[in-house]
Amino acid sequence: MSIFGFKVEIGTINLLGIVSVLVLIIIGWSVRRGNWKHKRMIETLNTSAATFRNAFADEIAFLGETINEETIFKTNTFDVLTASREKHERAISVFKSTLGNGESSCLEKAWCKYQYPNGEPESAPCPFVDYISDGNKELEIKARKAALQNIANILKLAATK
Repeated sequence: MSIFGFKVEIGTINLLGIVSVLVLIIIGWSVRRGNWKHKRMIETLNTSAATFRNAFADEIAFLGETINEETIFKTNTFDVLTASREKHERAISVFKSTLGNGESSCLEKAWCKYQYPNGEPESAPCPFVDYISDGNKELEIKARKAALQNIANILKLAATK
């Protein structure tokens, strides 16, 4: 008997069948293993993204509140963002480790834009200086809107996959 131009004995056909089944089993196992790894990677990324988004929850709540004229000098956008800077930097560091190079670069740009909305980190005396309102309600409203927009841009990178 001849299969694909090779002479095959009747007993060898069983061997070819067994080898074929084994090859199919190995291929199926490899595909499932690859899918499991991908699924696990997505779960890890989503968990990390949720933790990252939660790091900004208090600041988003504050920035969305109505401005209280009596406390504007005590609690303002600049003070809140400055106080939360270390917490956000830690969250970014952890989240960044789960991202690829392209996404990581986008996160760095969004973080820089958040800290320096006017785009001049070299000449600014400190981060978030562009959010100072000096008790001026209109400036505080602008600062809050800008901060919320910049936080939203950062959090776009932490969308669930």
